[in-house]
Amino acid sequence: SIQGEGDQYIVQASALRNVAVSQVGDWWQITECEAGTRQVLRSLSKSVGRTLSQSADRVSLFDRLVSVDGRELESLEQLQKLLEDDRPRPCRVAMQRYPFGRVNRIPADERGWVFLERFITSVKCAMLQPDKATGIIITNSPAIEEQILSDAERLRGAAQSSHNYLLKQELDAFFAVLEAKRFSAASTDKRLIDAGQAANSDSVVVKGIMLEFTDFLGEHWSAEAAKQQHQANRFGAAMMRKASEYFLSWQGSSSF
Repeated sequence: SIQGEGDQYIVQASALRNVAVSQVGDWWQITECEAGTRQVLRSLSKSVGRTLSQSADRVSLFDRLVSVDGRELESLEQLQKLLEDDRPRPCRVAMQRYPFGRVNRIPADERGWVFLERFITSVKCAMLQPDKATGIIITNSPAIEEQILSDAERLRGAAQSSHNYLLKQELDAFFAVLEAKRFSAASTDKRLIDAGQAANSDSVVVKGIMLEFTDFLGEHWSAEAAKQQHQANRFGAAMMRKASEYFLSWQGSSSF
């Protein structure tokens, strides 16, 4: 975990005058700051692993708004009214530090986006010969690598079968697995991309991508497999040239 993440602090309502607040799941969090989102993101990237250096009375990008004068926030209209309300004393806003936004508590194996990414890798592996497939998997988990290769073998076998319907069956089976995966509103990306419209949930987005992808593969597997094999061969030849150049350079500068 990030040191300082979840720390609570109190600010006056005036501290929220130059920030934007958005709803992310059941959270309300800061999505734009006076300094500009990109500038603050750059400063945050330098603070990983270190104590958060923000002053206690300054809100920062992705911090969570917990309550205003002890009342939980239910809508942006409620927040605006509370901030504009004429009172003898300023509103006190309870905040929490979350420099990288809402924490996604869903285990990786149950996340829809992760499943889609691994499925795409499995497809790439299935389009290559088994001895070349392992070269495109980037993971430090033997279990994940084994699962990707197993899925690739299923797809490869179906694609090589003389029965065209087998590939479609396998692709449909992977889509059915996606249906059981979970999604969490832990990102404001869609709000930043299209602030003027109600954004689709991650579930709808991922399932749409998966459906389009599997439909395309069902019709164009052979052509795409040929492209993958060509790219793999070019990459392998380039790596061999680099290794040869390195060896010759090292040998020339060596005294033995």
